[in-house]
Amino acid sequence: MYIVFPAIAFAALMLAFAGRGCGVRQSFVYAAAAYTLCLVAATELLSVWNLLHLPALVGVWAGVAIIAGGCFAFYGDRKVAAGALAGAGARFREAPIILSATGVILGVILLVALAAPPSNGDAMQYHLPRVMMWLQQGSIAHYPAAYLPQLYYPPLAGWDILHLQILSGGDRFANTVQWFSLAGCGIAASLLAREMKQTFGVQVLAAVVAVTLPIGLVQGSSAQNDLVAAFWLLAFALLAIRYLHGPGAGRLLFCGLALGFALLTKGTTYAVAPPLAAMLLLYGIIRLRRRKETGYRPYGRLAGAAAVILAVALLLNGGHYARNQELFGHPLATPGYEPRNEQINLSVVWSNLVRNSALHWGVPDDRLNAFTLQAVVRIFGETIDSIPGTTFGEPLRQVGILFKKTDARAGNFLHFWFLVAALAGVLLFRKRLQPGALTVCLGLAVILGALAFSGILKWETGNSYRVVPLFMLGAPIVAVFVARLASASSPLLSRVSPWQNRRLRVLKTASGRTSIVAGLFLAASVPWVFYNDARPVAAGIYAPFAAAAAPAVFAADREESYFTWRRPLVRSYVEAVDYIASHNPESVGLYVGTGYDYPLWPMLEERLGHTPRLEYVGVENVSAGLGDASPPFIFSRKGSLETLGGERYRAVRVLPGVTILARADVAGAGELPERTVGDLLDEMIAQGERIISSDWDVYVSDDQLLYRKNPCLRSDYDSWIFLHIVPVSENDLPDSRRRYGYENRDFLGHGFIWQSGETCYALAWLPEYDIDRVVTGQYAPGEGGRIWEGEWRPRSGRPRTQ
Repeated sequence: MYIVFPAIAFAALMLAFAGRGCGVRQSFVYAAAAYTLCLVAATELLSVWNLLHLPALVGVWAGVAIIAGGCFAFYGDRKVAAGALAGAGARFREAPIILSATGVILGVILLVALAAPPSNGDAMQYHLPRVMMWLQQGSIAHYPAAYLPQLYYPPLAGWDILHLQILSGGDRFANTVQWFSLAGCGIAASLLAREMKQTFGVQVLAAVVAVTLPIGLVQGSSAQNDLVAAFWLLAFALLAIRYLHGPGAGRLLFCGLALGFALLTKGTTYAVAPPLAAMLLLYGIIRLRRRKETGYRPYGRLAGAAAVILAVALLLNGGHYARNQELFGHPLATPGYEPRNEQINLSVVWSNLVRNSALHWGVPDDRLNAFTLQAVVRIFGETIDSIPGTTFGEPLRQVGILFKKTDARAGNFLHFWFLVAALAGVLLFRKRLQPGALTVCLGLAVILGALAFSGILKWETGNSYRVVPLFMLGAPIVAVFVARLASASSPLLSRVSPWQNRRLRVLKTASGRTSIVAGLFLAASVPWVFYNDARPVAAGIYAPFAAAAAPAVFAADREESYFTWRRPLVRSYVEAVDYIASHNPESVGLYVGTGYDYPLWPMLEERLGHTPRLEYVGVENVSAGLGDASPPFIFSRKGSLETLGGERYRAVRVLPGVTILARADVAGAGELPERTVGDLLDEMIAQGERIISSDWDVYVSDDQLLYRKNPCLRSDYDSWIFLHIVPVSENDLPDSRRRYGYENRDFLGHGFIWQSGETCYALAWLPEYDIDRVVTGQYAPGEGGRIWEGEWRPRSGRPRTQ
């Protein structure tokens, strides 16, 4: 497999740095920076000639491996490299149990990352669709996109995935980019603890705290980019500190690279990175002021170094800035989505800070979470959710305080309170704990980063994963705080008997107490490693935190796993792709909004043995002028499109959430000529039986429910249609739904409602098992409650006929 080439290149880079006197952990960070620099340069340069294809990338990574190997052979010291490996082995023997347990956790997550396909919403909507668009055009140039974040969001993690997709021929390794970054965060956190002059046991604790972050554990097997951004921010902090401890041109260059990679990965780093950079600069000034020599103090050199770092970082982002500037008129464009608060003042900062913190207060008890929410409202007042222009989506009082184990909403309860205690300890009790100037500066960086994040960006439930870099930066601070407390003598231990002392001898040393805390974090990570809601290892097995959404990852069907969070769409996509594949078209149009696009690529590849060209059509934004395709078939999640590029289109299939359109010359006179989507749906309804008459009339036809309403209201698109199906046998329910007694197939109006004239239509699949009854209705947008509700039982209580 060609995927071995980047792996060999990275190993050769690590060996080259180890041969120059860097330890194994330090070599990992330097090799990651050098590897990513090669990746960015190759991606940008090959895009100029549309050469982002397999032969070129094989050549690039084979060349990197050869050059790195040559550097080691001619400039490296084999004895030094061997000594670094031996030193790593000796270090492992200092904490074998903790490091082995951490390795097991990372190993399990890696297996999950390789076994499970990407499935979270962001990966389906923009991370991977843009990777496939880059792949098919051989370039990272902007293209017509229905969902503009595919274009203007920072692309570095996507470029990593792009190279792996091309070299492996599929998405099997797409999740490993995040896994690699999770492991890198642990390594970087331990090195930061070393820069704080902590023992190896404390360094191990810092790595454990970083690796066991709940949202990181779930994201470590996903195709998102938060861990990638966190790793590069930690690397930036580490390399900047190493430069301050021992200036050098190489360290300065790598520091600028790390900052540039962080900015090129995720937009939220623009809020977190400046406070971190400011505190690192403050630490540099403190070091200069503490020097004993008098006279010249090189503050100018410090300012010059900061300028060089910023210049390198901006240069790395130059290509992305230029593409955004050309299309959107701004290098950091966010058209159609304004993530920034519309006003910034102390009230906004405080409100968002409290609400962002509340995302990490959830526990596995809904009553306790409801009590916590009530306490928050009482303490901080009703105005906490009422400041205009500071909330994206639903407010905290409506969302509630949740206990989630997904890669978008998992809270970090244990880590949050340990970090709060650590920050309070190192800042308020500096004289007693003596954490050191570096620890204090990093603590201030975390606090200022949280304040900047809350003051600049609107609150939304997704902020749980956007603050991953702050938690990772806090990992070494937590480790130092725990170590300082553990080193204090314990009055309790002095009172126990000698026999008890023998039983509790592990508590008699600071390293033993630190190891116990590390063990606590490792034990607490089990629910998120094995029983998370996104890619559970052991779903269906009794556990106190059993998964609620997805089947066990190693037993799940790979194609169905793409729809973990959009299960009502599985059958529609399968039938739509089967229909399109039966015609073997050269290209397919995508008429979507913020769609669930990516599964179409691997599904078509599976059926055809190759992937036809997929292009966004009917685009109604600034990118529309970048293309004018008129493909023979269009996969639509926005209803009908009668003309495109002068060509007429006809609806040929209507499925729940999906319409297939065919160009008139392809559809032919005998295949539903001149029928609109409304005509097709009315024909389906005419063949069915009306089972509910209410605001919406509901019909059953074969294995579908059909909803029709006249007149259609705009609010219908923003409301949920709830659909609860009670089976004859509870054994037909997914394990996670048996305690409820019904299967939940609710769907949002957007993406499932078609409009023809003044009439609204919606469709939903019925399950294949025998049905006792169906309860369906509509929720009002927001907190309006149910608008209508109806129930249907198959005749005479008999199960539905398939």
